[in-house]
Amino acid sequence: MSDRIRVGTAGWSYGDWKGPVYPAPRPRGFDELAYLARLVEWFGALPLAIEVRHASFAAPDAEAYLAALGAGVADIDMPAGRDNLPLRGRAIGNLGYVRLHGRNAAAWFDRKAGRDERYDWLYSPGEVDTLADAVRATAAATGDVFVIANNHFRGKAPANAFMLKARLLGRPVPVPPDLLRAYPLLEPDAADLPPPPGAQGRLFG
Repeated sequence: MSDRIRVGTAGWSYGDWKGPVYPAPRPRGFDELAYLARLVEWFGALPLAIEVRHASFAAPDAEAYLAALGAGVADIDMPAGRDNLPLRGRAIGNLGYVRLHGRNAAAWFDRKAGRDERYDWLYSPGEVDTLADAVRATAAATGDVFVIANNHFRGKAPANAFMLKARLLGRPVPVPPDLLRAYPLLEPDAADLPPPPGAQGRLFG
């Protein structure tokens, strides 16, 4: 199973997508669902995941519409809220895509908070265990799973990505020393980095 799961990091600012991707301004009578269907069509056979956050998309007819588009639907981990979708731990569509935004509720719902503040969250070992369970459940139903850690502030995304990878593989994984020093909670999941190609070995000791 673990060879079908991809773990990576990402940080995005969606304001500059207005115009190139999103209509700016939206014309009168603009149909969001029709435009979404056209976007999926334009991407053709490329793997595509759609991220929706509002709880209304948990309705059966909304899930059926998204699945019928032929794209995957992002399973999102973010702060719990009345209008926010919870982490499902299952796939909608033909692609598994899990996106980790962190759980910094205080900043997430603060309109004055900046982007870095909203995504400033280091998942605890227990939280990573929960995420690993959700990823495994998604992988059982789809061919590929892409896991994107978006809690990017001060390198917390790669730290949690290594922790999650270790859980999924069931063994420690090589972790860069600087990252390990910054986040000691990585120690149970960290293995020594292999020597770089061409490095001279030691005969004794």
